[in-house]
Amino acid sequence: MKLTEKLKLKLFEKTDRVSYKPINENVEAIEAELGKQAENLTAEIAAVMTAMGSGGKTARVSFGGWTGNGAVSRTLTFEVAPVLLVILSSDGRDLYTAVIGGNGFGTGANGNHFGVAFNGGEVTISNQLSVGYSAPNINGEKYFCVAIGV
Repeated sequence: MKLTEKLKLKLFEKTDRVSYKPINENVEAIEAELGKQAENLTAEIAAVMTAMGSGGKTARVSFGGWTGNGAVSRTLTFEVAPVLLVILSSDGRDLYTAVIGGNGFGTGANGNHFGVAFNGGEVTISNQLSVGYSAPNINGEKYFCVAIGV
């Protein structure tokens, strides 16, 4: 029986007798590793949240989503005044980012730019910089976003 490199899980070969014991041992090893990873991730998130609240300001996070309608522009409203906006298409194929003070445009993973205007708790995105490109508001496409602000 061979073992995987990282978790040393048991891999059956054609000549091995199938038994529940190695399968159960694999499940226990996976559960233990997932538990460790969850603990580490929780600690990392807590550290980030603490750091975000330093310097006399508290960063806040707001989430949103919409289905694109193909319009030239779209205004998004958040519970925070965003300084960073991250948009992801629902299929995970397109990622867009925009930062306040970013010269009025955001950037997609494909290198296309799109217009962006921050105004308090509202962000207007538009395809003004890419003729014929409704970024990120393609008709029928679903989008999710995270806004980090104060």
